Amino acid sequence: MNNEYILEIKNLHVGLNATKAEEDIIKGVNLQLMPGDKLGVVGSSGGGKSVTFSASMGFLDPRKWNIRGESIYKGNENILAMKDQERNDFRRKKLGYIPQNALNSLNPHMKIIDQMTDNISFCKGVSRTEARDTAMDGLEFIGIEPTESNLNKYPHQFSGGMRQRALIAMVLAKEPEILLADEPSSALDVLNQARSVELLQKLMEKYSFTMIYISHSPGMVKNLCNKIAVFRQGLIVETGDVESVINMPVSQEAKRLLGAARLI
Repeated sequence: MNNEYILEIKNLHVGLNATKAEEDIIKGVNLQLMPGDKLGVVGSSGGGKSVTFSASMGFLDPRKWNIRGESIYKGNENILAMKDQERNDFRRKKLGYIPQNALNSLNPHMKIIDQMTDNISFCKGVSRTEARDTAMDGLEFIGIEPTESNLNKYPHQFSGGMRQRALIAMVLAKEPEILLADEPSSALDVLNQARSVELLQKLMEKYSFTMIYISHSPGMVKNLCNKIAVFRQGLIVETGDVESVINMPVSQEAKRLLGAARLI
């Protein structure tokens, strides 16, 4: 039944308000996610991956974007119809977001431990003392010893990979129901990309959440996700279980992406 879905996107169309007469960027996307699903989203640049999920989670400014359709949370709450405060509360309490520019998402003038503490306290509504303890546990979990030296460091004093891991730990420490990761490893080298995948795999064992993982890499999706959606020109052209799509792709776009990644 539909009310079993944690997220259901219905007939989503997205275009720029300045170009209403022209063709939509997103042309009628439909998608359902069950609690605990890990969805990998792949496709060429400009195919509509990020726009689709930015729109469905209410991140796009309706003054600039023409958004039609529905994004239903748990069967009865349309995220796109929420008032500003309701949408902000939803994102604060239920949604974790790792953006494309993840390494630039930390405040350069604030110690990482303080940023983690503030974020956890704000999102979970707990005291700063409890939030700091959670933050320190999070640092230790991702392999950063909570020594006095590390606790006093600012983002620029950590490597890119360590900043990335700290951000992922900070986002998941608030225990979101849905995690939207928008190409979080695109700015990392191959070694740190692998470490990022390993961390997410560990966090999947620790926390229960539904994940939408947008990536150019079918290989990363294969390692992290149980479902896959292939985008091309604003539409989903193929979707299904990861193993099924990778082993027996149907669409030309899936075959092209998998061939380029040498997975077929």
